[in-house]
Amino acid sequence: MGNFAWIELVLFYGLAIGIGLWQYFKMDRELKRDRAEREAREKAAEDDATSK
Repeated sequence: MGNFAWIELVLFYGLAIGIGLWQYFKMDRELKRDRAEREAREKAAEDDATSK
């Protein structure tokens, strides 16, 4: 019966850690994309301002 507790712990915490890592990497990708978009908008606005 003790082995079932270990199996449950490994599965539960493995799933929890997996979901946490997935969310971390997903947010990292989204933040990088948002920063790149913001920099592109700022550069375009700066280029428009200097060309006038």
